[in-house]
Amino acid sequence: PRRRRHRGSCPYFRGLRSNSLLGCGRFLETGRAMTSSQDACYISLLGLAEYFRTSSPPNIKKCIQCLQALFTFKPPLKVEARTHLQLGQILMAYTKNTELARNHLEQAWMLSENINNFDDVKFDTASLLAQLYQQQEQSSLAKPVL
Repeated sequence: PRRRRHRGSCPYFRGLRSNSLLGCGRFLETGRAMTSSQDACYISLLGLAEYFRTSSPPNIKKCIQCLQALFTFKPPLKVEARTHLQLGQILMAYTKNTELARNHLEQAWMLSENINNFDDVKFDTASLLAQLYQQQEQSSLAKPVL
């Protein structure tokens, strides 16, 4: 028997501070047509990443690997920016690798600057970058971002 998919059941976790998941429809609003195989790859990798992140105990290494694998498909800019933000959030929350977190957040910031109507990613990224700069005692770098 064929299983039914529930609308919004493909997760793209918006933020680690929230348990609510962002559905596929919003995630795939990219402004360019994508093939269904691309959609399936993105959704599968995001679903796996969320599964590993929420496992008990969490498998953060595999979660990060799934998110990094998205970049091999040359995703649209919105997908790329949001994925860089997610990687930065995860690295900040679960690891001590602040340099890699900073690199991903800076990439998310640069990409989101040039995308219209993408304020949620831009503001979340700016907030996290400012926190990271402050932790690294580089507050002067936070001012232009904020």
